[in-house]
Amino acid sequence: MPKDQTEFEGRTIAISGAASGIGLGIAERLLAEGADVFSLDVHEGPVGRHVYADVRDPESVARAVATIQARNGRIDGFVANAGVRGPDVGVEDMAVEDFDRVLSVNLRGVFVSCQAFGRAMLDQGDGRIVVIASMSGNRIINVPMRIAHYHAAKGGVTALVRALAVEWAPRGVRVNALSPGYIRTPLAEADTEHHAL
Repeated sequence: MPKDQTEFEGRTIAISGAASGIGLGIAERLLAEGADVFSLDVHEGPVGRHVYADVRDPESVARAVATIQARNGRIDGFVANAGVRGPDVGVEDMAVEDFDRVLSVNLRGVFVSCQAFGRAMLDQGDGRIVVIASMSGNRIINVPMRIAHYHAAKGGVTALVRALAVEWAPRGVRVNALSPGYIRTPLAEADTEHHAL
């Protein structure tokens, strides 16, 4: 690799939930490193090439994958970042609809999008997937955070990533998770008194 070239130079990388927050930050950094970035979101993002995708909808994500492949021929990396937090409410008062919505985006969305991008990478024989999980997928910190739906979804994400990593590694597709703590993003701004996600 030339001295002034980064490992991302010329790579095609898609990022879900790239219109704001962590996804936007990742997109900006990868662009600066020379990647061809496709920002997948239901909202148009300020950086990269925007491709509409609702991660809960297999057909929507499949269209996004096909759009990227048609333009660039291959997909080198995918960052599964899209997520929602849901209302801060005790389990005893939590609406089933809110629980379903958070799991639909944060867990089903990771499954649907990783499945679609994973198929493309398995077909081409290689690829990298990074899933943005959460500390709360591994442990619940004793702070007044009443977001059991979020914790449940991120715990599922952590388990899903382990399964994908074992299943796809022998076929050339590496899957890893990053589990950040509290990061002040628009998603987290709803309650800035909490100190860990």
